[in-house]
Amino acid sequence: MEVFWIAPDGSVQHAYWYKDNPWTQGPQPRIAVAGSASPQSGIAAVSRIPGSMEVFWVDRDGAIRHSFWYDKAGPWRDREAPIVPGNVAAPQAGIAAVSRIPDSMEVFWIAPDGSVQHAYWYKDNPWTQGPQPRIAVAGSASPQSGIAAVSRIPGSMEVFWVDRDGAIRHSFWYDKAGPWRDREAPIVPGNVATEHALLFLVNEERRQRGLTPLCYNTQLAVAARAHSVNLAIKPDRPCPSHNPPLDCGHWDTREPVGMDRFTWPDDRFAASRYAPRSLTREIVQYGGGTSDGGNVVPAGWVWGTPKAAVYWWMNHDPQNNYANNGHRAAILDPALKDAGPGVGRYIDVYGNHAATFTLMFAAH
Repeated sequence: MEVFWIAPDGSVQHAYWYKDNPWTQGPQPRIAVAGSASPQSGIAAVSRIPGSMEVFWVDRDGAIRHSFWYDKAGPWRDREAPIVPGNVAAPQAGIAAVSRIPDSMEVFWIAPDGSVQHAYWYKDNPWTQGPQPRIAVAGSASPQSGIAAVSRIPGSMEVFWVDRDGAIRHSFWYDKAGPWRDREAPIVPGNVATEHALLFLVNEERRQRGLTPLCYNTQLAVAARAHSVNLAIKPDRPCPSHNPPLDCGHWDTREPVGMDRFTWPDDRFAASRYAPRSLTREIVQYGGGTSDGGNVVPAGWVWGTPKAAVYWWMNHDPQNNYANNGHRAAILDPALKDAGPGVGRYIDVYGNHAATFTLMFAAH
């Protein structure tokens, strides 16, 4: 087995394992030198025939690059020229590769405009984007999305990605039925993937510190999602005062339904029917557009993504060991056991795709 990754210096590295031997990086740990890849790039590998390996990544200029190994021709060789030139791929997006027949390979990526694009190779021919370079139009995918490809039978390809609303989408090719076809409806509806990504990243912060991961709770998730959707109507709205003081992101404008109220976090926890409750917390975050680096989140990251939301929650107000960062305290509270993530979508005043995030924590 072989495993591949991108190092912080932009080199492409690997390790390998043979039966009855330990994992090792061996005599050639780098298959591409420092600066070859965007450190935020995804990486993909495929073996089209026994004894071969092909690895693909996105470089700092958004070009698609490639290195390969053949048992009879080693060592690793890095193509000097990209297989697809610069600015075609979003440097933070994923990349996928598949070989649907032994003499062919396909590579897929997300472009900066949110289109899903690909290039292909046939034996004794150069890499090309061909007559249908886009398998899904601009705006189809989140530029921060991962992408996956599989060939379930010879001559077939299926490609999956996350769209701007957090839905899972899909395009497919069959040799006998081409061209590429993009399913109109998502195979998993919007925000589901984004919500689970939010909880996953929070649990990663807990795991890194030896804390038990939070369990997904449907009752809390339904309540969190409804609040995020309400907050997305007007995220910067003013609100009445609350004792103790709460940010207006916690205020909800929904009318009561029967005995259920939704105005403040305590109301929503009660309406969720999560009981008994010994401890509860709620955190929110919202925004859109590209960070300029002036508000905690690193420059170039995109607001309105789980990655940016969790980073902001964990890293604002670092003074006195984060004494005034209640978001971080909630995420790292060992007494909290369950959580429900919720996401809403809106367009901000600058025309950016933006999102609201709510995470409700509790323990019985």
